[in-house]
Amino acid sequence: MSRTTNIPKRLPSWRRLPSTNASYLLTNAQLSSAGTYLVVVTNLAGAVTSSVATLTVICPNQAQLVTSSTNLTGVGPITTDGVYLYVGVGISISSVPIGGGAAGTVYPSAAPSAIAGLTQIGSNLFWIDANFSSNAIYTGSSSGGAVRSMMPSIMNGVSITADGARLYLADACHSLLYSLQPDGSGLTQIGPARCSGCAACYTHLSTVAVSGGVVYVADSASGGAIPLALSIPATGAGAFSTNFTGSPLIRPVAIAAGGGRVYLADPDAGNMIWQLPLGGGAPTPLVCGAPFSQINGLAYYNNSLYVTDSGSTNGPGAIYKVDVGVRLSAPQFITNSFQFHLAGPAGVYVIQATTNLTSWVALATNTATNGALDFTDPAQSNLVRRFYRALAQ
Repeated sequence: MSRTTNIPKRLPSWRRLPSTNASYLLTNAQLSSAGTYLVVVTNLAGAVTSSVATLTVICPNQAQLVTSSTNLTGVGPITTDGVYLYVGVGISISSVPIGGGAAGTVYPSAAPSAIAGLTQIGSNLFWIDANFSSNAIYTGSSSGGAVRSMMPSIMNGVSITADGARLYLADACHSLLYSLQPDGSGLTQIGPARCSGCAACYTHLSTVAVSGGVVYVADSASGGAIPLALSIPATGAGAFSTNFTGSPLIRPVAIAAGGGRVYLADPDAGNMIWQLPLGGGAPTPLVCGAPFSQINGLAYYNNSLYVTDSGSTNGPGAIYKVDVGVRLSAPQFITNSFQFHLAGPAGVYVIQATTNLTSWVALATNTATNGALDFTDPAQSNLVRRFYRALAQ
């Protein structure tokens, strides 16, 4: 029998095939981090190679392709009634089942120039023609039929949205925001003008959304002006509030709001979709491994964000879906504690608990840097039952 007292130093060599590293640390795993890994441990006595391990990176906010078609070449603004997605494609309006499928034409010639903005109230669609010299609001049934010019001129409208009762539109040239009734009456300016005239205006309200009685707009700016994300009560009372200004925003062209978040599509920032809290804060990227080539439109519905891409890598035009809901899963008891997993958009969450579904108590405020976190509650072992929820901040 023998005993070795001086074991030669063992040197590990981690390898993400086919590369080699003495150590390997992933602090912010991305989709590109996926692959096969092994480790080789070497000393004077020889070398031992581990089995190959496969790393799969799960992105909580991956973009899922809804449909891609040559019929969607140049696809732009988007809206939905929960059954169909309606999109502007050049001068036409097309529809796609919200769960995916072939694109069908609702209106082959909906506008003289091109569809600049598109929204819906009930079974009626409303859209804006993109021609600055002859802007107009048009309307028609979501099932097709006759097109009616609701208002012959709306200055330089580029975006339109609705809250189910009123329409809201942005005038890019004059940097003005308006609301009006679905029949075209009651045109009302919301908030103050942001510049004195079109020729001297270096600020452009490029897109508009509404949620919870607040109107959100993006100012794409020009001539060296700084891009902004703004909000104002839908009643028009008061001044605009700045939700965020400057970098990393470059040229936001589409906005959507819902589920406690504002979403901005920014094609000049690497086709990034930014997210920020409704009350303001720094934008963070929403989609990891984004496949977009030229994002044009956003629509929020039922914890999902729908994105149009006029130059998709999956075809001439495409529509994507991004799940932006917050999910609590994988509950388990560990060492006299209770643990669960949170997945959702990256950001700050307040974890709350209750025993009666009425009185909620805040347990912690945690940051899901990459859209995921594990939460452990050591007090659960002292209770018969406890319910949890996470509130995005």
